[in-house]
Amino acid sequence: MQPLYTMPVPPTDHSPDFVYHQAFVHAMNRIETPSIALKLRQAIEETADKTKTSPAHIARLLVDYGLRAPRHAFPDSFLDYIDSRPEPKLHILRAAQDMDVVELKNFWQALHPQHRVEERLLENA
Repeated sequence: MQPLYTMPVPPTDHSPDFVYHQAFVHAMNRIETPSIALKLRQAIEETADKTKTSPAHIARLLVDYGLRAPRHAFPDSFLDYIDSRPEPKLHILRAAQDMDVVELKNFWQALHPQHRVEERLLENA
């Protein structure tokens, strides 16, 4: 069984992405909500505001560093980006950065059957 949420690994102190990761961690620590998905989404949006970049860019950086979460934990602009990416052909070599997108899509697909079972259980309760 895989976890629903995997937090990103911090980049090195000298990485240009370190500032974004640090702002994200601070936002996660400040936001108080019982929903982890909502907390992630709000932290991504707050980080984007603070760093004057787009929520999709922040989400992409965090995914590149290992963030895994259900779809509803990400801003709509990032979901639009992910959904616009074509499915890679097996015989075509993929860029390393696209591998994170593929892995995230696979993660979401693996969660999908689990959510169907939970929905059926709740309907029958």
